[in-house]
Amino acid sequence: MSMLTRVRSSADSPTMLGILGIIIITFVFWGIGGQGQTSSVLAEVNGQRLTDTEFNNEMRRERYARPGTLSDEAYDGVAAQVLTRMITWEILLQEANRLRIEVSNAEIAQAIQDDPTFADDNGEFAVELYHTQVKRYYGSQSRYETKLAETMRINRLEDMAVRGARISPTTVKNRYIEDNTRISLEWVRVPDASILPLVEVSEDAVAAYLASSEDTLRSAYDALLDSRFSTSRRATTHTILMKIGAEDIDDAEVRASLEAIHTELAGIEDNAARLARFKEIAAESSQDLSSKDGGDRGERTADQMGPVITEAVFAADPKSGLTAIVETATDLQVLLVDEVFEAQTTSFEDARGELAREMVAQDNLGTTAESFVAELKASWETDGTPSQELMDKADLIVRAEPTATLGTPVLRDLGPATEIMADASTAAPESVLPKIYEVRGERVIARLISRTEADMSTYEEQSGALEMRMLNEERQRLLTGWRNALVEQADVKRYWTGNNQG
Repeated sequence: MSMLTRVRSSADSPTMLGILGIIIITFVFWGIGGQGQTSSVLAEVNGQRLTDTEFNNEMRRERYARPGTLSDEAYDGVAAQVLTRMITWEILLQEANRLRIEVSNAEIAQAIQDDPTFADDNGEFAVELYHTQVKRYYGSQSRYETKLAETMRINRLEDMAVRGARISPTTVKNRYIEDNTRISLEWVRVPDASILPLVEVSEDAVAAYLASSEDTLRSAYDALLDSRFSTSRRATTHTILMKIGAEDIDDAEVRASLEAIHTELAGIEDNAARLARFKEIAAESSQDLSSKDGGDRGERTADQMGPVITEAVFAADPKSGLTAIVETATDLQVLLVDEVFEAQTTSFEDARGELAREMVAQDNLGTTAESFVAELKASWETDGTPSQELMDKADLIVRAEPTATLGTPVLRDLGPATEIMADASTAAPESVLPKIYEVRGERVIARLISRTEADMSTYEEQSGALEMRMLNEERQRLLTGWRNALVEQADVKRYWTGNNQG
C-alpha cells in the first residue's frame, strides 16, 4: 500500500478546530479548480477554458475569508482579482506541463503528513482532522490532492526560474555601506504655485490672449465654476449648545433652561449688547467646543451646518438674529446669526481677464522659476543661508532630514530623492549640492549638513544576514519579471463582464 493511500485510509485521531494554513492560503490566493458541468466560460488561457464552476468555488472561499456582505462594486473588484489569479495560475501550470515537471505520490503524502495544520495536540499527523478539513474546504480528497500536486509542481517551477540568482560580495558590501552611511540634509522645495505670482505679465500679453483663446478660457472657467467662481449661501454664527439624550440628563430641564436663555437674549434690544451677553452665556453654559470663543462658529455653508441648523439659521429673526431653539439627535441649540452671505457666481465676462492673466503667467512660469531658484541657490552658496528676501517672496521654508541613509533615499516631507542622496554621498559637508533637482515635479535645492560614514567594524558579522536578504530580494525580482513575461506571452481571452456571477 502506497504512502498516499495510507494517508487517505488511516484510522481516526483527535480532532481539533482551526483553519487550513499555508496550503489553504496558497489556494485561496491562486484559485481552486473545480470539475464538472459548467454553464459559461469566463476566460481562456492558450485555449484552456476557465469556467464559472471554478470561479464560483474560488469566490466562495474568498467570501469565507471576508466577513460581511460584498456590494456589487466590491464584488466586481474582488472577482476581477480572483479571475486574474486563476489566469496566472493556469499560465504557470501550463508552463510546468511544458517542462514536464512532476511530483510523486510519495512526495504529496509526505507534504500532507508534514503540514502542521493537520497535527494534533501532540504534534502528530491527525488523519481525521485532515479528512474533515479537506472535505469542508474542497469537497473531496482527490480534488485537494490534485491541487496540492499542482502547487508543488509550480513551486518547483518557480525554484527553477530563480535558481540563477546571485549576489556578489562587492554588492553586499556596497549595500552595507549604503544602509549604514548616515546623512543629514536641509532643503528648500519650490513649488510652481509659489512662483506663479512672481511671473511678470504685460497688459499687451493679456489682451492678445483674450483675443486669441476664447475657447480655452471658456473651458477653464467651466472647469473652475463650482470650486472657484461660485460661492454657496453661508452665514457667520454664534451658538449655545446643551446636550440631551443621556441617562443622567433631564431633557425637559435642559429645554426649559435654554428657553429662559432665549427669552433673555430676545429681550435685549441693542445688537451689540445682545452679542456680548450671548458670548458670556456661551462661555459659561455652552457644551460646544466653541464655548471658549464665546460660541463663535465662524462662517459656514449649508453643507457644513447640516440641514436642521441651516433651516433655522436662514429663518432667524431678522431683527435680533436669534434662531428658534433647534433640536438635533444629541443636543438643543440656540444660534445668533451675525451675518448672511447670499450665494454668488462670478460671470465668465468678469472672470476671463483674471484667467487670461494666469494662463499667460503659466506659459512663462518655467523661465521665471529657473531664474528664481538659481538666484536662491547662489545666495545659499555665497551666504551660507538662502536669501530670506527671496524665501519670503515665494513663501518658502527650509526643511531638514537629520537621519537619512543612502540605502533608503527617501527624505521626510519630500519623498524619494535618489539623485539628491547620490550627490550627498560625495559632497563636502556643509556644502550646497550642485544641482537644481526635480522631485515629484517640483524644483528642490539642498545642502549637506553632515555625513557619517558606515562603521565597517560590524560588517563581517552582519554580512551573512544581509546577503541572504539581498538574495531573496533578487529572487523575488527575477520571479516577478519571469512571471510577467509568461503572462504577456500567453494568449488570454477574458469574457467576464461584471457582477453577473453567483
